[in-house]
Amino acid sequence: MSKAYPQTRLSAVFGVKTLFLLLGLSAVQLLAAQSQLSFKKATLVSGEDGKVGAEYLFPAVVTNREGVSLTDCIVRIDAISQGVVLKNIDASTPGNEKAFQPVVEHNNTIGASSVSFSFSFVPAGTGAAGKQLIRFQQLAASLGGLKGFGDAQEFAECNIGKSSQVVFESQNENLVVAKSGQAFRVENKWGVETKESLLRQFENITFVSREVESIQLKFGVNSKMNIWAGTSMFNIVFSQHLPDMTTAFSPVTDNSVLDGLHLVNSNAGEGSKMDKNSKAAEGLRQVAIEVESVYVQDSLKITIPASWVAQEVTIDFYRSNGEIIRKITEHEAARRLSAEMFDLPAGGYLVRMSCRNEYAVQHAIRTESL
Repeated sequence: MSKAYPQTRLSAVFGVKTLFLLLGLSAVQLLAAQSQLSFKKATLVSGEDGKVGAEYLFPAVVTNREGVSLTDCIVRIDAISQGVVLKNIDASTPGNEKAFQPVVEHNNTIGASSVSFSFSFVPAGTGAAGKQLIRFQQLAASLGGLKGFGDAQEFAECNIGKSSQVVFESQNENLVVAKSGQAFRVENKWGVETKESLLRQFENITFVSREVESIQLKFGVNSKMNIWAGTSMFNIVFSQHLPDMTTAFSPVTDNSVLDGLHLVNSNAGEGSKMDKNSKAAEGLRQVAIEVESVYVQDSLKITIPASWVAQEVTIDFYRSNGEIIRKITEHEAARRLSAEMFDLPAGGYLVRMSCRNEYAVQHAIRTESL
């Protein structure tokens, strides 16, 4: 049974005086600097292109009315899920050159797989080494065109500051919003399929906040337990002007719809009970493991971290509905483990491994024997 998610106009929340305080810029300041930030001509300044830790300099994201650069932006790749490739940090499309437009490729991924970015704003010309951060009195990040593929859905997560909000240009029954701390996640309802000709109705999802000096963004595709392959280009526009709060809609957040956010833990599958308990919390730290192949007929071959060797390691197998169906405990674990799956029904599973205060999450697919 479908569930309705009511939305309210922000005119009921923000009065005229409040709106004026949120804008926070004098007429002179508004004339002196462009309102829309410009993300163009990125250069790699640190790390390996397209890899975690790479940093890119976007020059002159803010200029004055004479075109003199005031602010640069450093964009860092913070995390990339297994099977995901960042094909282009910013694919400039005609007519929308100022937007930040990363191109993300998924190669047979399962669950909520994504790329995470962080944005820092620095005085023009100071480069990545600049320690002084620019703080915007307010900032809006407008995302357009989240696509739905039926058995997979594009999603976006944004942490834009302590007073973050998310608003829609118009009422939209297909999008759902979850919130965790300062971060919001937006995704189409499961099963929604969007058409290019109708994509306009899914546009203008705007994250807004005040006193902004850094931003975290995550773009990805959630396929739950389905295997997904495809390429997505995301489009987000930053502006120092907030949307018209008198006409915008504020969606009601419902964290039960999207089973938690993944701004920290990006590899756990969406929509499972295990997912709620697998995030880095209560002092737990997520680490990486290696598997010979995610496609298994007999046993899942796992290489564990060196620090886990000779320690007690627990391996839990979960169905897509969150039901635990197998628990294996290695009291003195070897570096290479073999977890039997030959007697499990064919299908996808979530595998959670833990050792002391560390854990790892992996997807595995039990295939039919030939």
